[in-house]
Amino acid sequence: MSSSQVDGIELMKEDSPLGRLASMFIWVAPNPEKVVFHLLEGVEKVLVEIYLPPDDRGRVIGKEGSTIRSIRTIFFSSLTPDDLEFDISLLEEGGTRRRQRTV
Repeated sequence: MSSSQVDGIELMKEDSPLGRLASMFIWVAPNPEKVVFHLLEGVEKVLVEIYLPPDDRGRVIGKEGSTIRSIRTIFFSSLTPDDLEFDISLLEEGGTRRRQRTV
C-alpha cells in the first residue's frame, strides 16, 4: 500500500472501511503516493477529505464521474450498521470541495 498521509483514524488497516476506501483510490490513481487523506473525526461522523493531484483527478473521477461514483457506491454499500457515518469530499486546488456525500 502507499505511504499516503493519514491524520486521525488508522486508515491503512485493510479490513476497515477506510482501509478499503484508501485501497480503491490508491489502485485507481496514477500517482498513488501523491493521494492525501485527511480525516476529521466528529461526534457522530467522520469527514474524509481526499486530495488528488491535478494529474490524477481525471482518471479518478472518470468520464462523467463514473469512476468516483463507483468507488463511492462500493464504499457506502460495504458499511455495516455498526460503522460510523462518513462524509467523503474530493479536494481541488486550494482546498475547494468538489462533492460531498453523507451516509
